[in-house]
Amino acid sequence: MFNDRPIESETSKIVENSYRATTLAFLNEWSLFAERNGVDLIKREIGGHDAASCPPISRPTHSNMIFPGPGIGGYCLPKDGGLGVWSYQTLMGFEDDIFKITPLAIDINDTRSLHVAELVRDSLRNMGKIVAASKIALLGASYREDVGDTRYSGSEIVVRKLTEMGAEIVIHDPYVKHWWELEKQAA
Repeated sequence: MFNDRPIESETSKIVENSYRATTLAFLNEWSLFAERNGVDLIKREIGGHDAASCPPISRPTHSNMIFPGPGIGGYCLPKDGGLGVWSYQTLMGFEDDIFKITPLAIDINDTRSLHVAELVRDSLRNMGKIVAASKIALLGASYREDVGDTRYSGSEIVVRKLTEMGAEIVIHDPYVKHWWELEKQAA
């Protein structure tokens, strides 16, 4: 069944993207747990079963097998939940506070990239090195695998934070020929 009003179409899109962003924020909690307890969330063996033998529910652009990364990005996930909350309060004029999970997910997702930069710093320290004297290769600039889209990429914040710490950064992404966002903001 198709939505016959623009508010239904837009709400459906925002709900789906907010759901995905919330799932990633949830996964961030568990990746922190795993990190602190030496658990590898990416391993293929789950509970003694090969994860690849359990086919994920999928569609052309997504599957339910989600792994934590350096943050969320793209043109929808980072902004849609916030846009929905803002619209509810500002455009629609509601003053109640029904949105609790969506803003929290946004806050969690916004800090994931900073944590990745801290992990790099800590790893270098464990090797007796400092960020300011290191040349660091960032493998992957786009917001997701197999695309060249860098809009709101979690990798951008990692690059900015490590550069701020004094690192020399080399970036490689076979799908990204030019990273416009870094150049625009550097000027």
